[in-house]
Amino acid sequence: MELVKNIAFIHNFSVADNDENLPENLGNFQTIEEFQEYFALNTLSEHQKVFAKRYYSDEEIHYFRNEILEVAENELPEAKQQLAEKDIQFSMAKKEKNIAFDFVRALQTKINDLAAEIKIGKTGIEVPANRTYRVPYKGRLYFYTWQDNGDCVLVKVALMSDEEKEELFNHTDKNEQFFENFKNVKNKRQTQ
Repeated sequence: MELVKNIAFIHNFSVADNDENLPENLGNFQTIEEFQEYFALNTLSEHQKVFAKRYYSDEEIHYFRNEILEVAENELPEAKQQLAEKDIQFSMAKKEKNIAFDFVRALQTKINDLAAEIKIGKTGIEVPANRTYRVPYKGRLYFYTWQDNGDCVLVKVALMSDEEKEELFNHTDKNEQFFENFKNVKNKRQTQ
């Protein structure tokens, strides 16, 4: 479920499979152009749109909770009352009772669905290609994305396919040097 629209592109991503323990934040860049230039100069990589997992924001969780309260406090009691009234008139209104029962069940399902979304705590997000670089490194693809606050963060790690491993694109000497320098240099923005 995606609720956030037309706000700054700043998210808390959920990244799995970072077995090489690569940094999740490569620094802060003032502009997307600065971020793109940094990758162009320091890595062998390409733009690619990626579907990544992110955690729900506090605003989204607040929205879900308000929706649950609205349904639980206003809609569900009224639906239950209608069910009780129809039950009394059951002999004359069996069809109406079934409609009200289905409505109650739908509202309870809605509550369960919203509660399950909160419990999961994360959702998918499509990250635009111009914000994201795919960097091959040691048999995996590391996806780094620039956010509106300037941070360059790791959003996803995926295994390379056999075809990708054989392509020229995946000769990752430059990328290995980049990450080694990044791990060993205090000022992470000054790679050689």
